[in-house]
Amino acid sequence: MVNKLDLPQKPAKKAGRIHNRLKAGTMQFSSAAQQALQSAEQQARDLQSPTINAEHLLLGLLQGADMQSLAGALGTSADTISHTVAQKLRSAGD
Repeated sequence: MVNKLDLPQKPAKKAGRIHNRLKAGTMQFSSAAQQALQSAEQQARDLQSPTINAEHLLLGLLQGADMQSLAGALGTSADTISHTVAQKLRSAGD
């Protein structure tokens, strides 16, 4: 899996750690982002989708521990959201 994103080189107004990466033309993904992308890819495969869509990315993000507490704060669970999104994707494929 690719872990770099090629971005057009544009001058940024504020200097900083992110600015320095963008200035070089690439941005590194964190390990959590890489895991979410890998999970999104697996979700797309499991659902027999030829592409990774935003819904697959959401499913990949929901696999992370941080999302369990965030979903709880929103009055639901990551499992409930995952189930609903996967169900919608399956029905859209029919």
